[in-house]
Amino acid sequence: MSALHPILVELAEASASEVNALIAKTDFPLVDATGVTFVYRGEADGVHLRHWIYGLPTAESLAPLGNHDIWYLHLDLPPGSRIEYKFEIVTGGTSEWIVGKVPPLCSCILDICLF
Repeated sequence: MSALHPILVELAEASASEVNALIAKTDFPLVDATGVTFVYRGEADGVHLRHWIYGLPTAESLAPLGNHDIWYLHLDLPPGSRIEYKFEIVTGGTSEWIVGKVPPLCSCILDICLF
């Protein structure tokens, strides 16, 4: 597993107003040399990444980040990967699959160009 992305470290230590400012100036998902970090912001009992990546489970749980309504999951993926994904948001025993941009922080198809 890779170390926590520096943006996530900043978010975890930030105040509520700093979180809003940092999110506003950051492109999500976070792509770096080790893969991609998916980020969702919103109140939920659980958040799952639903994706179609050969060889991986079709659903993976995001972890809560600090005391904020931010959830994240890092996947180590090879350069050139193309991923179709959605977030499954679980609240009060019901779930909903979503696609969109900030907020929440997600998109539907991601081409990964790793350096």
